[in-house]
Amino acid sequence: MTERKNNNRLRRIAPSKTEIMRAGLDQKHKEKAMQANRWASERRKHARSRIGATAMVLRDGVVQGEYLVENLCAGGALLACGGRVPTLDQHLQIVLRMPRRPALTLKAQVVRQESRRTGETFIALEFVHVPMWMEDVIQKAVVYSLERKELVGGPSVLVVDDCQNVRKTLARQLSELGLRSILAAAALDAMRILDEMLVAPDTALVDLFLGTADGLEICDYLIEEHPGIRRVLMSGHVRPTQLELAIASGRAHAVLHKPWDREELCEVLAA
Repeated sequence: MTERKNNNRLRRIAPSKTEIMRAGLDQKHKEKAMQANRWASERRKHARSRIGATAMVLRDGVVQGEYLVENLCAGGALLACGGRVPTLDQHLQIVLRMPRRPALTLKAQVVRQESRRTGETFIALEFVHVPMWMEDVIQKAVVYSLERKELVGGPSVLVVDDCQNVRKTLARQLSELGLRSILAAAALDAMRILDEMLVAPDTALVDLFLGTADGLEICDYLIEEHPGIRRVLMSGHVRPTQLELAIASGRAHAVLHKPWDREELCEVLAA
């Protein structure tokens, strides 16, 4: 009689096979849910965004080209290749230039290639051994870009040139790079536009010769009233030393020579 009571007590204490199976299934569900949360967290951490950056690609110390960054995250990037296309599994060095951030030099590997109907070729890069501080810089650049897009519809560039064809060409090329363009044909138009804008543009492309006005005078105005705008001088009919002096004196950050190509435009915008 006593032995039967003890057996009944053990049955009540020890879980049945069904209970054990249920507990195992519950544990598996919990583990799957935790894994899904980890994956979601990683996706948020490595959220991709087009931020108007460029990447100089080097292999064995030799420059392969300067490419537009189509998408960027802390784990890698997608580059639009207009010239030489790196092959799969190549190990490369990348000099990444992002708006409002210092240039970063990273190691990367080509993990995918794709061609689109437009004729453009894209390569997907995976960054290798990225330090935490570099991940933070990249993520801050992405966040800055997203906040700018939400506020004013994306980064913007002020184009000041008295030639209509130049304005139209730059507007088209900037649009292809994911940038908004604000066009002005004269110095007074540019000043009026800037005074009326709620958020100043990121960059100003200013022609050196604007009829009766001087592009350097606009640069001086920007230094005085809008010091946060990058100043890029444009010219095709001037001695190089004059433009070099403008940069050395701090009146301009960069120079875009006419005629220019897409690579040169990307370089002055990302510098």
